[in-house]
Amino acid sequence: MAFGGLTVPKSAAMPFDEACAAAITGFKATATKNVTKAVNDFARDTASEVFACGETSVWPSNDPALGWSYFFGTSIHMSRAIGPRKALALFYHTWSDVVLLTEWAQETEGGPAQMTEAIMLMGDFFRHRGKPPFDTIPRFARSNVPAVLGAGMSGALTAKVFQEVCLDIEHNPDRRAQWRSAFLEGDNTEMLAINRVGVAVLLKRCLASLERYFRAPELQCFRSKAAATLMYLQSGASELVMQEASVTPELMEFLGSIGKGVWGEMSVVCYVDSGKTGTVFLAPQSDPSFYTGLLLAHGEAPDRMEKHKGLLAGEGAVPESRLVRVDAFSVSVLYDRYDEFAKMLQDDAGGQGPKAR
Repeated sequence: MAFGGLTVPKSAAMPFDEACAAAITGFKATATKNVTKAVNDFARDTASEVFACGETSVWPSNDPALGWSYFFGTSIHMSRAIGPRKALALFYHTWSDVVLLTEWAQETEGGPAQMTEAIMLMGDFFRHRGKPPFDTIPRFARSNVPAVLGAGMSGALTAKVFQEVCLDIEHNPDRRAQWRSAFLEGDNTEMLAINRVGVAVLLKRCLASLERYFRAPELQCFRSKAAATLMYLQSGASELVMQEASVTPELMEFLGSIGKGVWGEMSVVCYVDSGKTGTVFLAPQSDPSFYTGLLLAHGEAPDRMEKHKGLLAGEGAVPESRLVRVDAFSVSVLYDRYDEFAKMLQDDAGGQGPKAR
């Protein structure tokens, strides 16, 4: 499954395919730089409420412009036509586990496609079709599999739910006008109110964790190690990474095959703290469905005598860190092989692997 493309049933006209794909891609690219312009250019008034500022903002504690730029710049998206001149598009932000679900329509054949409806949902709310439980910790960060794999599995599962429901709508024309009910079963008025608060909490925590990574003095060693590792990968010196971290020869060969242009685009998109270790996620803006995870650990504390020598010399004891392992995953690959990976993880965990939803 290629993320970013539009899956169109055979009955749909090609002009809509082209218009819709162009509009969705253009909206995401514009929103990464200026969400207000993106909404003005690509959305009707019926879809603009989600992006409003003030009391209804999903960014009550952060600058909405920066928040939306981060959301669209680091989210994956996919779309599917559900009828003549109508499609749904999913924007999924893995790192906060938040979904933006949108409807796109073309008023006249051959004309531009516009966003006509939009709703933001917690990842659990979306995957569970509006039925609790909902968690304000992202699915990948609370999974019983390593976070670096859990992130891709979470994206793949969310995409699978989207495709399954869209397929159901496509085969049941009566549901097209009320497509929200296909994703949100039953009366969800109260649950939607809870969901809105949950979305804001998930986004706030995600940004707070990222801000801590970039600013906390105690994480300077992690920042330095991550920057050095990325520099090695960008320059093609992958053997230096292999000397320090747990990396299979196959993965090292794969990392070495990635073009310098992609590595040059890589930037930190998420940080997950696990106490003595932390995982730094990097992804290119051109394709956030591909990402790399660096598992870092704090090094041994300096020898006490050496520490005292440093203090007497006016030097602080500089914390050390080590690169434990490097991983790289593609959400597209995990989507195509989701059942295979899920079964493998279930077997390895003795039946305690990731749940289907």
